[in-house]
Amino acid sequence: MVVHPASSSKAPEPALSDADFRRAFKGDIVTPTHPEYTAAIARWAANAARPAALVLFARDAADAALAVRYARAARLPLAVRGGGHSPAGASSAARGAVLDLSRYMAGVRVDAAARRAYVGGGALWKTVDEEAIKHGLAAVGGTVNHTGVGGLTLGGGYGWLSGEHGLAIDNLLQATIVTAAGAILTASRTQHADLFWGVRGGGGNFGAAAELVFALHPQRRTVFAGTLVFPAPRAHAVFAATARWWARPGGGPPPQAGMLQALVVRGGAAEPPCVVLTLFFNGSGEEGRACFAEILALGPEVDTTTTARGGETPYEQVNALQNDAVRAGQGVYMRGAAQAVYSPAVAEAVFARMQELAASEEEEEGARPRVSFLFEFFPLDAINRVPSAATAFALRGPASNVLCICTWDPAPAGGEEGEKRKEAAARAAAHALTELVARAEAAPADARERAYGNYSAAAGARAEGAGVGAGDADADADRDRPARRLFGANYARLRRVKRRYDPEGVFDRWYAIRPADESDGEGEEGGEGEGGEREGGEEGRE
Repeated sequence: MVVHPASSSKAPEPALSDADFRRAFKGDIVTPTHPEYTAAIARWAANAARPAALVLFARDAADAALAVRYARAARLPLAVRGGGHSPAGASSAARGAVLDLSRYMAGVRVDAAARRAYVGGGALWKTVDEEAIKHGLAAVGGTVNHTGVGGLTLGGGYGWLSGEHGLAIDNLLQATIVTAAGAILTASRTQHADLFWGVRGGGGNFGAAAELVFALHPQRRTVFAGTLVFPAPRAHAVFAATARWWARPGGGPPPQAGMLQALVVRGGAAEPPCVVLTLFFNGSGEEGRACFAEILALGPEVDTTTTARGGETPYEQVNALQNDAVRAGQGVYMRGAAQAVYSPAVAEAVFARMQELAASEEEEEGARPRVSFLFEFFPLDAINRVPSAATAFALRGPASNVLCICTWDPAPAGGEEGEKRKEAAARAAAHALTELVARAEAAPADARERAYGNYSAAAGARAEGAGVGAGDADADADRDRPARRLFGANYARLRRVKRRYDPEGVFDRWYAIRPADESDGEGEEGGEGEGGEREGGEEGRE
């Protein structure tokens, strides 16, 4: 569990020398000659690994602050690793320093009486799910349990419980943030409220999240959940039934429901194209089957909802349903899009194009990626009850998330050219397929550039040596275009918060925000004591 001193905004201590840092740092320091180095820089996506100069496994928030101060003093690019799940390389730093929270700062403590979870910045959702359910409680998490809590939360955080309780950030009560100055700050509705606003959707732009405190909700121990697999010839019927389910009379499916629809084309006769549905209903098996009755009646080739004991799945296992499909160690390229209205015609066009790409002779067989194209269906009412200006997250509205995931087997050592070809083929496929969704939208540019930030493998990722905030103004403006588009009307305020807590742009690995100019003012007013929100995920005005 994270241990840290009381919140303070006092002036940071002087820069550290190398010798002083090594004497004071309690954690582990891994350099390229260390036997654990290869494992220390490895990431969920093989292509996201970078040759860091050193990896710093912090033991607590004080260690994390030392690591930040040392990286700044040594003029090393800095990345923060929580779960290491970003295919964009946001948790890696070539020839830089990596502050790694995953070894010692990954604990979870549940206060059942207060319905709160105190979560270390390096924790995975699997740990949160398992610890909370012991008390009949749950947090809004993701849909894959080996994802890191910190990255998913700071970027927004959709999950199976979002229909009932909103985003992960809507249930965040407090965050312990290590800033670029090496200060350890408690951010909440009543302390450093401007920082608390910024970290809820602004990603890691303001510091390293040493600890996150979440509101928990009463949760039944078993739920209706499972996977359906339909062969390609039944895709048309599945798409039509999905559209009717999503637009059912009365405002769509109930908030307890959720579904992921994956169009899957792996290539090769051994794995024919198929449509895979992951179903969820936060209720009994009977209630779940009633909710998805029309889809279940289509007769899937595989139906794991019927093999679950008693027709229900332990809640803590739901977030593991997709784990095999997104295993660690593959090359990964992801691209998201936003879709306001689910369209069977668009789904059919995407599925057809996926099969065309798999059959193409333009790429040699080994260079073709395995492609999955996901449509997310989480009821949006609870998410949209929070005003867009109440947190930094600016994507609330009618659109649902779409995600193209392209994976491949990494080239063997020395096969850099082959790896480049594979990644280029994946990038081309992901762009072509998400473009089919964007072009069908009323606002194609928004569908492309205002997609969920956690679903990007490239847009907004910091190019090595090309941060924002300290260089040519025109170049900075061009580099921060992804952030400007993603954050929309919230971007001006984010720039002011950035200027207050990270004026030099030290934290710039994910949708880097350009700090406000001096002419824009000193930052947000009322850094202490701004409030107006209620606990438990429901927010008022800020």
